[in-house]
Amino acid sequence: MSASAFKDYKRLEAGCDGFIAKPVRTKVLFDCLQKHLNLTYIYEVNENHHKVCQNESPLVGPNSEQATILFNLTLRGDIEGIIEYVKKLKQNNEQLACPKN
Repeated sequence: MSASAFKDYKRLEAGCDGFIAKPVRTKVLFDCLQKHLNLTYIYEVNENHHKVCQNESPLVGPNSEQATILFNLTLRGDIEGIIEYVKKLKQNNEQLACPKN
């Protein structure tokens, strides 16, 4: 047993379900997650993912207060809060949403 294999054995003996060596490759990571979490990946084509705002007006971003709120939500990892706040911004500030052509 090599030193490397011995370390892997110790990890498994300590209760780990697996080991991913660095550098972590995305496929290996997703395969490991699929195996240990019993995941089934669903692949679907999103017909709208190429649609972008086709307007000649300049882009408008959030003001500094709005950006700070979004930044703080991001720091907290509050995904639902971010989604809700962006919805609120789009409803209350039409210039932030893609104008209708």
